[in-house]
Amino acid sequence: MEQLDGGAAAPRRLVPAPITGLVVLVLVLGAALLMRAVSDLIVQLLSGSLLALIAWPMLAALRRAKVPSPIALGLTTLVTLSVVIGGCAIIALSLGELVTLIPTYEDRLLGVIGSLETLLAQLGIRTDSDALLNIVSPEQVATVIQAVATSASNAGVALIVIALPAGAGGALHRS
Repeated sequence: MEQLDGGAAAPRRLVPAPITGLVVLVLVLGAALLMRAVSDLIVQLLSGSLLALIAWPMLAALRRAKVPSPIALGLTTLVTLSVVIGGCAIIALSLGELVTLIPTYEDRLLGVIGSLETLLAQLGIRTDSDALLNIVSPEQVATVIQAVATSASNAGVALIVIALPAGAGGALHRS
């Protein structure tokens, strides 16, 4: 070890600084990849925990009313599932209606684009209407909405799959 001015020994680095930085970078990237890999599981666990947390007061109230635990758990699970299924049904119907209404908005979109072209022309900016329509086409919007609807449907199924075991876990806890 080298001596400093005060007589104290300076610590020696066992690993050079660039290698330490590289190791830290690899560890951070590995952690990010791991989080991405388990993100679906974490989202489902958090969703199930949220449903259980929301349903807990109803289950506790039924138990305080001297309803047997299996019946209270069954009622709570049915109510929770009906709310989740009802919410998913409302979302699915709304998205389905939106998909059918998108073609009717094409005229409005073309009108807005036309007024935008007029405004830009008044400001001295030349535009190409075909280029504007290629940026946002009704088909692209429909594709995005279809993907969102599919994701919402998958999320609804995942919530239902999680709600059943989350509700059944409460049967283990008897008051």
